[in-house]
Amino acid sequence: MRHRDVMKYGFDVFNHFIEEYRLATKGNYRKDLILKFIEYQLVIMYPITPHMCEMEWFNTFRPLKENSHLADILSRHSWPIEEMKNIDYGVLDSYDYIEKLKKDIRQKLK
Repeated sequence: MRHRDVMKYGFDVFNHFIEEYRLATKGNYRKDLILKFIEYQLVIMYPITPHMCEMEWFNTFRPLKENSHLADILSRHSWPIEEMKNIDYGVLDSYDYIEKLKKDIRQKLK
């Protein structure tokens, strides 16, 4: 993966999804889901911005996880892997449809 791709997906796209989740839940979001998002984002961004990610891991993220199994330092953390059985493809298809619909509506209004 190139530096540009990591920055695009590791930062911009992740932040886009978390912002959409925050707006959709109107502030009633699940803490565990937000912490999982932050964990994944820090791990993915680590190869490009190791000092910043390590600082955020140690000072901000790790203290939030009580009784955690997490590594003391981010460089010892494993790459994020989600089991395919946990993915709800119906929700993903619905999301894609709504995003396409929003784009179509914006184009029609122009």
